[in-house]
Amino acid sequence: MSLMRGQDQEKNHALLSHLYTLIRGNRQQRRGFMLALLRAYQDSKTSSNLPLLLFTADNLAGFPYSLQDEPLFIIHQLTKISSLTASDAIHRFKEVMGVGKHQEDEDEWLDLDFLRGRKEGSMDKLRRCYATSKGAMLLLCLKEHLKELYGLTDAKCRQYSPSEKIKGPEKPSNPRPGVVFHPSTIVALVTEPELVEAQLSREDIQLHFIQLHTTMSAIERAEDEHGDGGDEDGDESAKAQAVAAAVVASGGELANGVAMDTSAPAPISVEASAPARRVARTESSNSRKTKKKKKRDSASDSDAHSVKSASSRAAGKRRNRRRFVMDSASEEDESDGDYVP
Repeated sequence: MSLMRGQDQEKNHALLSHLYTLIRGNRQQRRGFMLALLRAYQDSKTSSNLPLLLFTADNLAGFPYSLQDEPLFIIHQLTKISSLTASDAIHRFKEVMGVGKHQEDEDEWLDLDFLRGRKEGSMDKLRRCYATSKGAMLLLCLKEHLKELYGLTDAKCRQYSPSEKIKGPEKPSNPRPGVVFHPSTIVALVTEPELVEAQLSREDIQLHFIQLHTTMSAIERAEDEHGDGGDEDGDESAKAQAVAAAVVASGGELANGVAMDTSAPAPISVEASAPARRVARTESSNSRKTKKKKKRDSASDSDAHSVKSASSRAAGKRRNRRRFVMDSASEEDESDGDYVP
């Protein structure tokens, strides 16, 4: 399958760069343009269209940002959208596997042995779930690429607020030479989907979603740790940074909380994933045994009403997070002092 990338790989130049240079002088217009491109990851009609998502990411990675505010604004949005996108992908996977419907399954599904014993979910549906989850991986790749390209630390990204009024002249951006955006695993999935899918086993997909959940949980805990005034150099923050950096280094593939090695010629390295599966199986099994023991010691009977309430709270949480992303973007635009109504 031929693929139209969103940037010239030789020149590292985004195809929509000329359009962006025409509007980047006006903060309201450039932010509106960026948000319009990112909306493809949130719209149910386009969120599974990997060629479109890759084209969009290519352009956002290759635009000629002249001010530090520009990549910082995108990173700020990527942090929120990637969390929501990953949460939706994991929820769809759990529905296909028939897990998480009852309170006792909420943590059980993170055990690879538990998932291996379930027969629900056809391979076609699981492959679609896998492809859909790559949107979240692509966002993480783009986020880490921009941080590396413009030398932005995690602390600086967290301190950034789009609604904060800028005092004095804006800081110029200083892109580093030789930093190229190339999410190899996702490119392979778009150009050779049959070959990639043929190498994916049921267990590979199950492990992928366990790792996706673990990765996003680590990143979210690091964000919460910072928001609560915790130590930025804490274990969770360090783990999240290592995980995210490994994601972009590998081209968007996870293995046991870090990225898989995709340097091998094959789109998905089965050899690289096998040791990771063994490690993940051991760690997840030990973790699940500990949790099961705690549950047995403190478990209490739950009626149908509590199960229904838990499901409703989870659905409500997803709706609230989606509204938060859209509403916060609107508030940021309206609160900008430089905007013209």
